[in-house]
Amino acid sequence: MAVKKYTKKNGQALILAYMTIVFLTILSVSLFDKIMSERGMLERQRLEEEAFYLAEGGIEEAINQFISSIANFQIQPRDDASGTQEPGIRLINGSQIYRSSGLTVVSNDPIYIQGDYNTMTR
Repeated sequence: MAVKKYTKKNGQALILAYMTIVFLTILSVSLFDKIMSERGMLERQRLEEEAFYLAEGGIEEAINQFISSIANFQIQPRDDASGTQEPGIRLINGSQIYRSSGLTVVSNDPIYIQGDYNTMTR
């Protein structure tokens, strides 16, 4: 009859298995958190780029609308009384300029509108 030796290693494999499971769980949770963080950053970047391109397109559209609204008008430098040309913008046929949302012109030089643009009611 063989005599079994009693060793105190009972349960060591179970404890090692539990420690491995805990380690893998912590690792998977941290990787999942990293993935979600990266996904959020990519989504924010995509939205920022989309907003940028929409704003850029809006600016282009506004410029095109402005150009098309003044396409029938002449923009000339301003002539002073002595016959020399001074810096400035002169819009001819101002009475024909009508926009329901108004007209905004920005310039560092004076702007002159020939016609009755300011008195038009439509």
